[in-house]
Order: sequence, then C-alpha cells, then structure tokens
Amino acid sequence: MLLDNKKDHRIIITITLLVGVLTLGHYVNNSFLIMATLIVIMGITFVIPTESYLPVMLFLLTWSGVMRVSANSISWYTIIQTIYIIVFLMKAGKNKLMTLRKETIIAIFILVLTSITAILIHDYDISLGYINFMLMLAFVPLYTTHERGTSFKVSGIYYVLGTVTASFAGLLFLKTGHMTEFISVSEHINIGVNRISGLSGDSNGYAAELLAAIGICFVLLSRENAFINKIMYGTMIAIAIFFGFMTVSKSFLILVLLLSIVWVFYCIFCSNMKHKIALIVIISVAISVLLTLPQTQDFLSMYYTRFTDRSTANDFSSGRFEIWKNYFYAIMDNGAVLLFGNGFIRSAVVPVSGVGMAAHNTAIQIIFQAGLVGTVALLIWLSSMRFKPVGNSFKQFEKVYMALMLFLPWLALDKLFFDDFFFFIMLYQTMLMEDKDDSVKVVRGGRDEY
Repeated sequence: MLLDNKKDHRIIITITLLVGVLTLGHYVNNSFLIMATLIVIMGITFVIPTESYLPVMLFLLTWSGVMRVSANSISWYTIIQTIYIIVFLMKAGKNKLMTLRKETIIAIFILVLTSITAILIHDYDISLGYINFMLMLAFVPLYTTHERGTSFKVSGIYYVLGTVTASFAGLLFLKTGHMTEFISVSEHINIGVNRISGLSGDSNGYAAELLAAIGICFVLLSRENAFINKIMYGTMIAIAIFFGFMTVSKSFLILVLLLSIVWVFYCIFCSNMKHKIALIVIISVAISVLLTLPQTQDFLSMYYTRFTDRSTANDFSSGRFEIWKNYFYAIMDNGAVLLFGNGFIRSAVVPVSGVGMAAHNTAIQIIFQAGLVGTVALLIWLSSMRFKPVGNSFKQFEKVYMALMLFLPWLALDKLFFDDFFFFIMLYQTMLMEDKDDSVKVVRGGRDEY
C-alpha cells in the first residue's frame, strides 16, 4: 500500500466515497444530496486529527470547483477553509500566536496596512476573499510549524488521488448537460482544437494541477522500494499525463517533457542497478501504453495545430507578452498602484487603463495587487518561514525539481487568489521540513541513504 497508516486509509476511503456521492448528486442534479454531502465533508474536516487537515484539503483542491450547490454560489471549499482557519487561530491562543517569528508578524502587518491603504484609495469593499487571504498569512506558518506530523509523502499522495479522481469525474460531467455551467471545454473551431479543463474551469490551470501531481509521483517513485508501489506511481503518472494532453496546453507539454527527461536521467545516473531497471521498465511501459491510445494521437494532432498556428512570439504565448507589457506600463504610470497595489481585491474594477484583471503571470499579479511595498513584505513572509538545511545532493535535486513542477507554471497563470497559492506553498514546506526518517529514504549507490 502507498500509505502505511490505517488512519490515512480510513480517511481517504471516506473522502473518496463522499466525493463519489457529490459526483452522483451533481449527475442527477439533486441539490439536497449535494448540500448534505458538503455538510458531511465540512464536519469531517473538523473531527480528523489536525495533521490530516492539509492532506484532506489537498485531496479536495481539484474538487473545489464543484463543491457548491449551484455554479454561481460560493464554493464550500472556501467556506470550510475560512471557518477552519478561524477556529484554528482561536484554539492556537496567545501562546502559539506568539511563536510567530518577528519577521512574519512585521510582514503580515505591512501587508494588511498597505492593502487597507489601497482599498481606501480605490474605494473598494472588503470581500470574503480578502479576509481569507489575510487569515492564511497567519495560518500557514503556524500550521506548518506546529503540525509536524504532516509529511510530504502523505500530503502528496492525498493530492494525487484527489486530482486523479476529480479528472475522471470531469470526464463524466462532460456528458452531463447541466454541468457545463461548472466545467468548460474551450473550442477553437477555426483550427479544430478542443481543450478540456477538468473541474477547474480553466485548461491551463488544470494542466498546472496535473503537472504538480506528476512531479509528486516522480519524487515518490524514486524513493519507493516496493515494486508494486512503483507500478502504482507509474500508472498515476501515465493517467495524469493523459489528462494533461486533453488540456492541449503548450506549457504542459513542454514542461512535462523537459522535466520528465531531467528526472529520468538523474535517477538513472544516481540509482543502483536494480532501481535503474525498475524505473526504465515502469516508465517505458507507461509511455508505450499512453502513446498507443487513439485519444492520445488525437490530442498530439491538436498540439501540432496549436504549435504551428503561431507566427510570432506573442502569438506563441497566446498574447501574454502583450498583456505583460501593458501591465508593466500601467503599473509604472500609477503611483498608488506601484506603491500599494490594488488591495488584494480580486473582483474590483481595475484602477488603471489598458489592462484586464488577468495578468497571466503570478509574479506580475503579486506586484499589481500588493505594490512594491507589499511585494517586499510578502517575500519577507516567505523567507521568515525558515526551513531545515537540505541534506545530500539527491535531496537538493528533489527540492529544486519539486519547486519547478509546482511553481514554474505560475509564470503563465494567475494563482494569487486561487487556493493553490497557499496550499502548494504548504505542500512544499512539508518537503523542506522533512526529518531524516524512512519517509525520505533514497535508493542510491546500492544502499539506502538518509
């Protein structure tokens, strides 16, 4: 089994059954069944051990788009998250709150101060999303510091299983007429390309979620000794790549090819002979089966169309270069936005002309929403969560590789206001804070290194 703890088995089975019932509720369009299931899911998040909260929320992350009664209603994922954080911070009390580093407290204070200033300047109303964002700034360092029972392996497996099950549910919903309000298929009729978005509502965002799942499986595959578990990880990699092909995302294809090749070569050169053979066999079989599927051929044909239908760099980036240039000039021409940003108000009207709300780059989005002062504060907030020193060279490679798989796609996406922003940071922290135990075993050089 991929997970050793029986508690995790029970939780995963329970959550999987519940999202299955949620899928059924949406499929038959039964609002009562959907509401009852969402209430039960919320109840479970409050009765499970605290260290299981992050893994469960990672499992539900790709399900969040359909964790609502109607397409226009608020997601219960956000409701659960906000209530849980408030309760957690109240239970944490003064003692735990005082364990926040001085730099973290200063950074949060600056972000609150600058965002409130921007909100007053632009005359915005404070939204639930804004409150949730500020609460997460305090929650993330507290949770990852005190809940050391949360491991990267457990959190990663929960996320992968949640992403895979949500992908299959997305296929089912494609054939359900009333679910088109929740999910979308981007049709480019003039070039004959259809892009699937799973339950995410955006094909590029969905591709980034799948890329993260693939990265997690590659890392865990290299650590695994049991051959049956290696096969399971290889199978999930193949499934995630298949669903990734359905997005017809250029960035997904480029990144999954480059980073997969890098990972395979590194493992081959650094593993013992038995591990090398297992990796080559599993990956070769998975890729061979994947490429022989007729659907894969169709998606590769669509990829060819997308890559050859672009004549300039701006066309190749789907207009992103032009958007980034407009954002740069718009921010530089507005002193209030340059210094204090847009106040982390996602739905607000843009206070500058020439740009839309989508920057298609999380780094640019952060500067636009936080301003220079807030951006520096956010960097201080990140750096204040000091991590344990990285171990041997293989661990160093793992951590750099995982950072690329998780965050590199954000350079073409807006992730600041999505749940991925904080939960991927928390997932990555569990990897950086790993202890030297069996969960980070690396098969290398004919023996186990720690």
